[in-house]
Amino acid sequence: PAMHPPEHVVDLLDSTPDLAGALGELVERAKANGSHDNITAIAWRRDGTGGALTRPVVEALRSVPLFAHLSLADLAHVAAEMTPRWYDAGQTVLQQGERNAALHVVLDGRLWWEVSPGHVAYLERGSGIGTTTLVAARKSPGTLTAEGKCRVLVLGSETFRGLCKLRPRLGVQLLTALSEELSDWVDPETDRGVARP
Repeated sequence: PAMHPPEHVVDLLDSTPDLAGALGELVERAKANGSHDNITAIAWRRDGTGGALTRPVVEALRSVPLFAHLSLADLAHVAAEMTPRWYDAGQTVLQQGERNAALHVVLDGRLWWEVSPGHVAYLERGSGIGTTTLVAARKSPGTLTAEGKCRVLVLGSETFRGLCKLRPRLGVQLLTALSEELSDWVDPETDRGVARP
């Protein structure tokens, strides 16, 4: 109970540079809550180069429909495969007409998405763009630009496929969520694609 919701574990691990001590504390908490058998603590890399499962990463990934229903352990697997990228103000993340084969999730900062002059949408922490390109790369219909300093997590289509093959149960969850998102693009009466705002 002391470690629920699971994000409390993330907070504990994120709050200390002493990872071994934090893992020991997790084991002691489990014992204090009545656990007696097979108490195991597992950690992931926390060197700041990507893959670290911090509260901001959990919150950002959980905001993306593709990842919204994943367990904390599965989110850790996904986060470990994502590549962090940093952008300065005015820097282009995606250029209209260029091939895109990756999901981009905003972790910090704000970006603007312009499909045509004057038609702009803003993306902030937890906003994702490019989900459907994980299964079928296509030309970007708009330009995505950093408004200020931004950090974006990127999951490429090849990495996504590799993750689905390596972890089939997780792969089924991800592909099911992706198919649900894709079904929103199809008119059920005509079985044809529909425009989305």
